[in-house]
Amino acid sequence: MVGAAVEARVERVTRGNVREFAAGLSEMDLCVRGRKLAVDFWPWLYFRNPAGAGTAVVAIRSGRVVGKFGQ
Repeated sequence: MVGAAVEARVERVTRGNVREFAAGLSEMDLCVRGRKLAVDFWPWLYFRNPAGAGTAVVAIRSGRVVGKFGQ
């Protein structure tokens, strides 16, 4: 028997939670794109970027970031 499916939850990245997701976003980006980004990159990208604030949502499954949609 294959393990039971675990539902993913989706959350918008905000100023209040971006640090909570930063390590997971960096880990996922390394796996997907091969880029090693510091956890400080994500607050900069979404809230301190000179080009303007970005928008993103993340998918979380079993406490791990497993997806991202947005900038």
